Amino acid sequence: MLLAGISYLSVIIYQNEIEVRAMKEDLVELSKVKYGIFSADEWKRIIEEVLAKKINEFNFNELPKAEIRRRIEKMLYKITGDLQSSFKEEKGFLPRAVANITGIFGKMEKDVPKITNTIMTFIEDPDNREAVRVFALNKLDNLTDKTFSEMDYTMYDAVLERHGCLPRDEVVANLTSGIDTKYENIKPAKFLLFLLAAFAAVILIFGRNLTRHEFFFLILITLCFLATGLLLPMIEIDARISEMRFSLLGEVVEFKDQILYYKNKSILEVVQVMIVEERFDLMVVGFLVLLFSVLFPLSKLISSVFYVYWQKLRQNKVLKFLIFRTGKWSMADVMVLAIFMSFIGFSGIIREQLKQIEIDSPNLDVLTTNFSTLQVGFFTFMCFAVLGLLVSHKLQYAFKEAKKDVLEDQIENVEEQQVKEEIRETKKSARAK
Repeated sequence: MLLAGISYLSVIIYQNEIEVRAMKEDLVELSKVKYGIFSADEWKRIIEEVLAKKINEFNFNELPKAEIRRRIEKMLYKITGDLQSSFKEEKGFLPRAVANITGIFGKMEKDVPKITNTIMTFIEDPDNREAVRVFALNKLDNLTDKTFSEMDYTMYDAVLERHGCLPRDEVVANLTSGIDTKYENIKPAKFLLFLLAAFAAVILIFGRNLTRHEFFFLILITLCFLATGLLLPMIEIDARISEMRFSLLGEVVEFKDQILYYKNKSILEVVQVMIVEERFDLMVVGFLVLLFSVLFPLSKLISSVFYVYWQKLRQNKVLKFLIFRTGKWSMADVMVLAIFMSFIGFSGIIREQLKQIEIDSPNLDVLTTNFSTLQVGFFTFMCFAVLGLLVSHKLQYAFKEAKKDVLEDQIENVEEQQVKEEIRETKKSARAK
């Protein structure tokens, strides 16, 4: 029953984690910083929205028309005066004479009110305002096209297509809600799994006179935790800018959940990546991880089954080495500790680095977050390490006790035979006398 319960819960948790992982990968892809703060297309969209809004909000009615007219006339008179002064200073005698005879500058000053009326009509026309908006946006497009290279949106578009081509914000909201729901639903299964692991440890610690079949089931339980620990991710490294807010032309611009770095891999996936890289140093490290964390533990559990069921093999040196000595070579418990310490170290480094880009000022706010966590794969692998050590110790202890009992029985039989022999010798001596 214990084995069946742990196996069932392991399968349920594995399936749930695979689904959550797929959803997380889609969410991470949509939230990468290259599509947000580092995206020229995103900045162009923001600036276009701000410009369009400001042009549409541009309203001369906020000032009295008389004041607007006065300011335009003042500007035109100044332009006319500056032009007349420049004309007199730079041109020769003949042009100045022509200007004086024709009275061109006087005519320009006389036409200032008329020109002012034309400008006022142009400004108040909605069609002209739309033309200004289109001109500004087209100019922005031309400048960005000449400045930035095109970004590859293949993966981004593929994620949106998988979710029905919905808007990006809606897909992100759906994924976030789905992940939270799945985590909440699987919590009881995780709690029950580790409770059963603790129960198995209690059996191994306090159990007396365990049968061969009970040992076999306990070995299979340990194997379940090993498989789950190897297949599921152990550490999730997640560094992001949780919020960036600033003001652009009086409008608040905001970026949220911009992922800077994200990794989430299991031990087997790490080994695969190292071997596929085809670099000698990485391949060596990958092979060592595979040997000490996968092959040795697996061979140890298989050897334990042979040790339990075949008495003749209990004195086999290879079998005894795999069961009682590979614990030091596989270093499962050391690896658990190393992963835990690495997680603490990574978290500290990430927090320290993220703090350096945090800004809190009246014009710009940048908040960073470290969402790195230990995953369920770490805890199941830790359960395997503990249960594996207990199984080895229990096997060695149990069969030592059995061997001791056999020796004691043999000694008692020998002593009994010696006593009987002495009695017979005494009787023979008595008869002879």
